[in-house]
Amino acid sequence: MKRSLMTLLIVMALAVAFVPAPAARAQSGVVWHATYYNDPYQLGEPALIRTESELAFNWGGGSPATGINADNFSAGFWADIAFEPGIYRFYVLADDGVQLFAGQRATWGQPVIDTYDQPQVGQTLTADVDFSQGGVQKVVVNYREATGDAYLYVRWENLTTGATTGTDFGRPVSSMGNWTAQYWPALNFAGAPVVTRQETIPSHDWGDGAPADGVPADYFSARWYTVRALDPGTYTISVRADDGVRVFLNRALVIDQWHTATGQTYTYTFAVPGGEHLFEIEYYEETQNAYLHFGLTQDAGQPASPGAPAQPPAITGAAATITAYRLNVRDIPTTRGSTVIAQVVRGEEYPIIGRNSDRTWWQIDLGGGVNGWVSAYYVTPRDTQDVPVTYQG
Repeated sequence: MKRSLMTLLIVMALAVAFVPAPAARAQSGVVWHATYYNDPYQLGEPALIRTESELAFNWGGGSPATGINADNFSAGFWADIAFEPGIYRFYVLADDGVQLFAGQRATWGQPVIDTYDQPQVGQTLTADVDFSQGGVQKVVVNYREATGDAYLYVRWENLTTGATTGTDFGRPVSSMGNWTAQYWPALNFAGAPVVTRQETIPSHDWGDGAPADGVPADYFSARWYTVRALDPGTYTISVRADDGVRVFLNRALVIDQWHTATGQTYTYTFAVPGGEHLFEIEYYEETQNAYLHFGLTQDAGQPASPGAPAQPPAITGAAATITAYRLNVRDIPTTRGSTVIAQVVRGEEYPIIGRNSDRTWWQIDLGGGVNGWVSAYYVTPRDTQDVPVTYQG
């Protein structure tokens, strides 16, 4: 370990106030003190100091915050946490290097997990720590990113009671290729975007600043979208934002938190048989602090059910142009008893592959083996003479 890193640990140890505290279940409201550095070994002055609510980050190919390198950065995290008596198992998953210190070993600078200079990327690391006396214990995590993808997850479990704390993580998905990003100098996407560009991942920490030239620091909105090829399995989307955020998967609204910031992390878990999938994120900022943290992980040991093989859609030559601002796509051609499986927006065009008998609903192909029904009242169809009836009722 480098000298400045050891010094940091000693300072942390001396700063601990050993005040008796009532034992509590390993809490979810942990405040992590975080310092970020633009070098691999936490040398010199930190480039950023802030607090984090949990250690569950998937930065992809991007940076943790404005002013922090996307590659060759490091970070230190520490917290004083009240534990119930018991034996605790810590779980760590990181790309690249990581160290974890807990309890008395944190005080004396002895890691219980150490892959800082010999990373074990993509492997879940574990260590058991005896907190049989309970009380307040110090936990320290040091992280180092080299190049490429970057992620860090830490959680723990009381082996005596079974209580767990932290995000239940799987294998983080690597950088999702380029995202198309658009920024508006107003809320709710009013007018035309003033910036359109490619970004590696929609995770940013703008603080009190602006995301780009021509975009104000307050009262702006943004949208990101990408198509990602996923392996069969179960995945979890996580997102945290200041202020509002919405996430769409294959046009379906799966996370809807369109309000001022609460500091919470929102998640959505889904299973897919594999193939390409469309991800869209909408965001708005009101005043003061501004950030958006997005992550996608493939959950461990939860493969998706393959289901029945998808049938290729019929080729009719017909198409529907959406005329509603945002239109629900349903699994059957009725608003009663149907399920909304996706949403489409004004101006988009989709192949028509079927209809009901009175032509009040059109069946459209959304791509990726997904199709559904839209009301004929909200679309403009063309070349529908050869569209077959695919639903009776």
